[in-house]
Amino acid sequence: PEKASAGTVVFIHDQEPPNLRANWVDNNLYATALVLNNIWYGGQIRDNNAKWVTRLFTGPPKLVKRSPLTISFQYSPKANWSDGTPVTCADFRANWQVYINPANNVVSRTGYEDIRSVSCKGKSGTVVFKKVYADWQSLVNAGVFQAKDIRAQLAAGGGDLNKAWENSVPVSNGPWRFQSWQKG
Repeated sequence: PEKASAGTVVFIHDQEPPNLRANWVDNNLYATALVLNNIWYGGQIRDNNAKWVTRLFTGPPKLVKRSPLTISFQYSPKANWSDGTPVTCADFRANWQVYINPANNVVSRTGYEDIRSVSCKGKSGTVVFKKVYADWQSLVNAGVFQAKDIRAQLAAGGGDLNKAWENSVPVSNGPWRFQSWQKG
């Protein structure tokens, strides 16, 4: 933890993904998730005892109101992308928009489709659901793409995110950064 760089992780698996678009219809492989879960961090993750462990949040998301279901969360002041920009609620909101866009071939819109609004103020966010969504903790704690990278991927793909992250992942908010992929 005291080193700026811990070295290199070489990840070898018997299953090779077609791209690095996790949670997309053309790639929902476990091998992809094993790599990307350490590149696109979420607010919290479950440990080996199924307890929530804080990653990018300052603490657990809070249930503000039961009706309509309203949740607040706060990214840590230390939560940054590898390009130096802060991880903010705008990243979460951009992910919500990715998942509810019918043009994106995501595996599932479950939970995201139940969100009425996401309001942001810097690193703080408030999610209001249209109806009760029992697994709100997993949804709010999920890993996020960078909003700025989503815009860049859309521009590079002619507005089509179904072509994004084919061979690399440009930014990380977790301990791993993507360097290269030796296909085959």
